[in-house]
Amino acid sequence: MNIRTKKIIISILDNPEITITQLAYEFNVSERSIRNDIQELNNFLCEKKMKEIIIHQNKDISFDYSDLKSCLHLINESGFYDYKLSRDERIYIIIEMLLKADDYLTISEMAERLYISVSTVNMDLKVLSEFAKKHDVSYTSEQYKGIKLEGDEYSKRMLLLDMICSDTSVFSIGLSRTFNESLKDKGIDRVNQVMSYFESNCKIMMTDSSYKRINAYLYIMMHRIREGYLIRDIASKIDEQYKINANKLCQLIDQEFALNLPVEEINGVANILSNLKYLKTNKVSNDIIRIQFYVNRLIEELKKSLHLDLSNDYLFFIRLCLHVEYMTRKKIQHVIDEKILKEVCNENKHIAQAIDGSMYILEELLNRPIKEIEKEYIVLHVCAAIERKKIKESGIKVVLVSDVGIASSQLLLEKIKNNFDFSIIDILPVHASDNFELEGVDMILSTVKSRESKIEIPWIKINLNFSDDDYSKITQAVNSIKSQRLLNEKGIKEENLVSEITEILREYNLKEEREIVERVKSVVKKQISSKDTSENSEITEKKKLSELLPIEMIEFGKDASTWKESISKSAEILLNKGYIEKRYIDAMINKIESNGPYMVLAKGFAVPHAGVDDGGKKTGFSLIKLNHSVDYNSPLGEVQFVCCLSVTDMASHLRAFFSLVNLLQNKEFYQKMMECQTPKCLHKLIEEYE
Repeated sequence: MNIRTKKIIISILDNPEITITQLAYEFNVSERSIRNDIQELNNFLCEKKMKEIIIHQNKDISFDYSDLKSCLHLINESGFYDYKLSRDERIYIIIEMLLKADDYLTISEMAERLYISVSTVNMDLKVLSEFAKKHDVSYTSEQYKGIKLEGDEYSKRMLLLDMICSDTSVFSIGLSRTFNESLKDKGIDRVNQVMSYFESNCKIMMTDSSYKRINAYLYIMMHRIREGYLIRDIASKIDEQYKINANKLCQLIDQEFALNLPVEEINGVANILSNLKYLKTNKVSNDIIRIQFYVNRLIEELKKSLHLDLSNDYLFFIRLCLHVEYMTRKKIQHVIDEKILKEVCNENKHIAQAIDGSMYILEELLNRPIKEIEKEYIVLHVCAAIERKKIKESGIKVVLVSDVGIASSQLLLEKIKNNFDFSIIDILPVHASDNFELEGVDMILSTVKSRESKIEIPWIKINLNFSDDDYSKITQAVNSIKSQRLLNEKGIKEENLVSEITEILREYNLKEEREIVERVKSVVKKQISSKDTSENSEITEKKKLSELLPIEMIEFGKDASTWKESISKSAEILLNKGYIEKRYIDAMINKIESNGPYMVLAKGFAVPHAGVDDGGKKTGFSLIKLNHSVDYNSPLGEVQFVCCLSVTDMASHLRAFFSLVNLLQNKEFYQKMMECQTPKCLHKLIEEYE
């Protein structure tokens, strides 16, 4: 039995409705090859007196779930005589044997355990040598003694980790048995439970590949510690937030497995966490606010070149910010098929050209040329934003759960665009789906089968190639949803409802009428918005601009002779109200001196800010209108409105900032803002247009 045969078993168990055609597509082979693999598998099942897999005329398959699961268990638990190991599997087993050996291990011992020839082991060792060098691990060979791995403990673990993560079969045929024996009492399940709690508690969300990677490292770490191998020293510059997160995770591991991890082990976990990809993160780059400004500039530039306004797409803004932030600290890796990525770029050459022409903005930010792979992923983000813009509100709210990453999920959305007008609430990795707030969601589309959970809404399993069967299943679910919903097709207009209630209240000459009306407005807004979950629902959790910039934080008629003085005058409001420390003002000025006037968002309007570690105590804005404009040396001209932003993290200000950016692009709002003569007038204008 070969490696593909085992993977076929896993695919069939994960998706019992899978067809021969879909299996051929998944493994990129012909249907005949799949039929041959299943025949080989049936021979094994027959030998073990289990029910065979039946292939029907329409290419569907039927099987006994219990027997097939037992078959997989037998393969995992058996030795390697009946199982034809791939080269990667053999190399992994050799690494495991060398790591477990207290001393030298002979080539003949390896060959005997793996049921292969000595010459095959020698060829595998040559490949292992090249692979190990990348992790600062080598092996020494001594005559009459054998082979021994050399390197520090952390490097050896990284060698194991990369080997595991390179191929899922390597994990299942190799360490899965070892880990379960070492961790005991459903140890792997317990690690998953710890990780789920850790993500929720730290308010982070990893991609599925990153989630699997940290899980695998924890398995390796605990197994190696129980074998008596500890990290002795690890030299690395680790961001403080990753150390904090690693401490929290290791405390949970300590509580669950009673390991009492030393500081070197915690630093090892921090190193892993720092190299993962996150969909949501509590790691705050002190440059993240600057990145948000530059991403806004990039979106504005794309608006001009594509003649398409994507500035209202909050998901686009956030995910582009995360992508650019990742570009500042990591080498971008391919998380989807490179051919597919190139194909999307070729099909959208006008978008790729527009992005290429806009990269001077990110080059200014990063102070380096932008790589092709970095541009290609921006193309994907733009394509996804365009699709969201095309989608009309149909009343059907959908969450997409995918095990293939955000970029591939966005490609899947493109494939269904001509069939359904869904409102996509969010795209989630598989491991995060159980903890997602599903209120207002009508249906889940997923590339994986529904796991046992408390999720009660329809979960539709679809394939990446989006077949006719997928279309049929979704259509059936949509019809069912529509038939069960009792919707008012005309809907309720918020302003009409408020107006009618207000008129009724006025008839009774109530005291404090204004206060009562405002309370009624608040209740109506809350009730209506609770029924209207949209793809920008995440932003509604944060305070609005009118809340973070109240009337008392706005002052008109100020005088300043320089841009530095204008910042100080505006920041005084924040300082006096306890929003910032005095050093925050100096940090804002230093930002402009170091990076230029990128904070000038529109003609006459600047938003000075500092970093999250520069003395901000409370998130908020302060705004002054100068009697006479001052020069910020910006291509957008002199500045009359100075709106200082106090930041304490990367997200609390986002809703307000996003609103401000869009308001300044609204010509009608901008004109009325310039005409405002009082703080009350401006604040009311913001409330009206926000």
